[in-house]
Amino acid sequence: MHERYAPYLLAVAMRVTRDAHATRDVLQEVLVAFWQHPLRFDPCRGELRTWLAVLTHRRAVDWVRRETARRPTERVALALVERAAEAPADSELLARENTAAVRAAVAALPPQQREVVQLAYYTRLT
Repeated sequence: MHERYAPYLLAVAMRVTRDAHATRDVLQEVLVAFWQHPLRFDPCRGELRTWLAVLTHRRAVDWVRRETARRPTERVALALVERAAEAPADSELLARENTAAVRAAVAALPPQQREVVQLAYYTRLT
């Protein structure tokens, strides 16, 4: 079966995914699904080759959708890593200084206001 249908199904998947690794994965998923559930194919509704091509196309489209959804997340992560690498070495020092300044300002508040700020920001109570 693999020898008979694989070249055609690979072409269908490659047309959609444009990725050789994904194409092979899609083909494997389709053939394993057919092997596990052969009775899902109804010969009265069409040829096996056509049915397998439809399954392959659907799986390939699913792969493209997953990749499209995943790529923006990767781009954002890479941008954050690059930005962190480009950050000045003294950014930790500035963060500590800002933290110390905020704590000093909170400590200088009257007791009732200090308690409200501490409850709101440190314990996340409204």
